[in-house]
Amino acid sequence: MLDHRITGQGPVVFFLHGFLESQVIWAPIIKELEDCFCCVQVDFPGYGTATDQDFPEHLSELAQKLDSLRQGLDIDSFSIVGHSMGVYVGLEWLRIAKAELQACIWVNGDVLSDHPKRLEERRRSISLLKRHKKAYVSMAIKGLFPPQKHEQYGPNIIQLTQNALGCKVHNLVNSVWAMSQRKSQREVFADFQGVKYLIAGLQDPLIPLEQITETSRLCGAELKTYSGGHMAWLEAPKLIIQAINLAHHQN
Repeated sequence: MLDHRITGQGPVVFFLHGFLESQVIWAPIIKELEDCFCCVQVDFPGYGTATDQDFPEHLSELAQKLDSLRQGLDIDSFSIVGHSMGVYVGLEWLRIAKAELQACIWVNGDVLSDHPKRLEERRRSISLLKRHKKAYVSMAIKGLFPPQKHEQYGPNIIQLTQNALGCKVHNLVNSVWAMSQRKSQREVFADFQGVKYLIAGLQDPLIPLEQITETSRLCGAELKTYSGGHMAWLEAPKLIIQAINLAHHQN
C-alpha cells in the first residue's frame, strides 16, 4: 500500500505531489481544509516517507496503486488534486477510476504527452541525474521559480533541494522516464463529467500559458492563473483552496 496520511473529516480529497517533492508540500493547504474535508496525502514510491521503495517505470502502475489504496480505505467518492507529475498520475487514475470521482484540480500540469523538445530535455535530465544528481536537483528546483522570486523563496528552495536529495538516483531517473512515456489524456479529461479546474502560473517555465489555455477550452475546464512559476502550492495556495471549496460547492 502507498504511504499516506489522512487528516480531517468530510468529502475525500487525494493530494498527489510532483517530481522532486513529497506529501509535505500540501501541509499548509490541508491545515486550511481539514475542518471541512478528509485530506489524503500520498507519498509516491521513492519519495518522502517511501524512499526505500522503487518508483515504477510507468505512471499507470501508480494509478493502480492509488485505486487499491482507495478501495482499501473503503472510499467510494473522492476528488483529486495533483501538482505537476501528480497531474499525470491523476490523469492515469481518472482513466481507470470506477468510483465516483467528483472533481479534478490540476495544478501546474497539462493533459498532453511530451513534445519532441521536451522529450529531449527529459533525456538530458536522465543523463545529468546519473552523473551529477546534486547539481541537477539544485538547478531543477531553482528553475521552477521566476528569477525575480529566487530571493523571496530562497529558504523554500533550500528545503526542497535538501528533501529531494534524499531520493535515490534510480527513483528520480524512473520518474523522468515514466513521465516521458505517458500518452495524451486530452480525450479522457474532456469526457470527464465532474468539476474540472486548471491552475497555471503566468511565468511557468514548463507549461506555456497558451497551451494550458487551449486545454481549458477543449476540455471544458475552468482555468485559474496567478503571477508566478511552477509551484502554485507555495506561490498561490489560496487559489488551490478556493478551487477545492468551489468544486465541492458545485457538487
